[in-house]
Amino acid sequence: MTDTLWSPTARIENSALREDLNWLEEREGRPFPDHDAFWAWSVEVYDVLETMPEISEALVVGVDQPDDGYWLGLFVVPASGHALDEDLKQRIVTTLRTRLTPRHVPDEIVEAPAVPHTLSGKRLEVPIKKLLTGRPLEKAANIASVDDPDALRWYARFAADRLE
Repeated sequence: MTDTLWSPTARIENSALREDLNWLEEREGRPFPDHDAFWAWSVEVYDVLETMPEISEALVVGVDQPDDGYWLGLFVVPASGHALDEDLKQRIVTTLRTRLTPRHVPDEIVEAPAVPHTLSGKRLEVPIKKLLTGRPLEKAANIASVDDPDALRWYARFAADRLE
């Protein structure tokens, strides 16, 4: 038996690890609050959303709030010819709830112009999370290592507006 948690689907082999994650879920009210497990969980969300033709790409970010709350945001880049209207938001919620679990449903769904990536193609989940917690752009990410600096600047503005 292995103690390894790591897999794209977060399949857990060891019952002690499974119990620990269940405890974290109950305590935090959200699945997998630590980064590595959240990454595996977010892959499940991306896998489901990428089957929806109205969505070009998405970014999911979980942020601890100052009041001990937790905010799960989903940024959606609509496919060409589509908009993130209330109908699409409801289909996203229904799809995540039925194909995954109710805990995969975000607190807010936001239309974004793009999802920034590293130059090697990874979504910038951690730098976006840092922006959403109030860290300035120059301390959240190295803009020279981002494929779309304007997209990252959009998230910085969104975060600043949200924190006002």
